[in-house]
Amino acid sequence: MERVSRRRLLAASGGAVLASGLIAQGASAQADKPRRSPWDLAFDVAIDPAPGAVAGTPPPAGAYYSSGVIYAAGTLGGDGSVPSGARPIGTQRGWGWRFDPSRPGPAGQVATASLEIAGRGQIVLGGATIGGRRAILGGTGEFRGANGQADIVTLGQGRNRWILDYTQPYAGT
Repeated sequence: MERVSRRRLLAASGGAVLASGLIAQGASAQADKPRRSPWDLAFDVAIDPAPGAVAGTPPPAGAYYSSGVIYAAGTLGGDGSVPSGARPIGTQRGWGWRFDPSRPGPAGQVATASLEIAGRGQIVLGGATIGGRRAILGGTGEFRGANGQADIVTLGQGRNRWILDYTQPYAGT
């Protein structure tokens, strides 16, 4: 019978432990892989004009707050008009700092916005809008753990379509 030294035994068992740990880590990484939304979620948002706002003139620089009504995508007309009988599905709230009023729409601001969808949860967005996109920071309810980006398409004065492309890393937990 061949004699095995303790050193060889420890080396062999350490390698086996390391290999099993790497295999388990790989399996765990696949189980924790973020789930991508199977579709782009989109909403139409009609933001109320700020008190004293004059249509067609850029808003002043500085702090601001906005709120509006959320509708299902496709509810607003191509010009941003709200048809009679349109059913709201939530509320949009935004606050931030407008640093360059000469830039169109949300491009000259840093902001946080929440989309509160009745009975479903809340989606929180934030940062600067670059190239018509804003970061999705998180959410609650069915949007818990969401992250990604929102494309903001202008339909008219204070009227936008928000197309959300997100993943849910904590889905089902």
